[in-house]
Amino acid sequence: MGRVMAEAGIGIPAGFWVLAIAAFLDYLIGDPWHWPHPVQAMGWVIHHYSQWVLGWLKSPLLLRMAGVILALMMVGGSATIGWLLVWFTTPLHPLLGGFTATVILASCFAGRSLRRAANDVLTVLPEHSDLPEHSDEKFDQKFDQKFDQKFDQKKADHERPNQAKPE
Repeated sequence: MGRVMAEAGIGIPAGFWVLAIAAFLDYLIGDPWHWPHPVQAMGWVIHHYSQWVLGWLKSPLLLRMAGVILALMMVGGSATIGWLLVWFTTPLHPLLGGFTATVILASCFAGRSLRRAANDVLTVLPEHSDLPEHSDEKFDQKFDQKFDQKFDQKKADHERPNQAKPE
């Protein structure tokens, strides 16, 4: 991608453009609810690996080692898969490789989605300005109910993008 931009007379390194466009995409659309997300795949791997490890290993030391292996698998696997996707798409067309890198990086930012999720929590919290120092079961149930209602409403709003959303 850098060579294509250099040939076009653009002197800014390609990595800058990938980063800038990824940040803009994240700001503009975030992570759409209906798109699969890499974290979902990671959650699936973590769940199944954990079930397997907990079924076979009992020693605290071995469990700790299995946790380190899991962390290395998640970081190394994510980096390897991202690199391979860009590596395979770039020979097809350099701009396709750049686009792939941009989308992968935008999904890593998740700023808009995290901001939305944080706002969902913050809209419930002011109703409970007298939060107890130690949470009790009745409070937890009420909070979970209100949060689930807000979450369901946000999800429904995202599933019907052509309709006006209440502010």
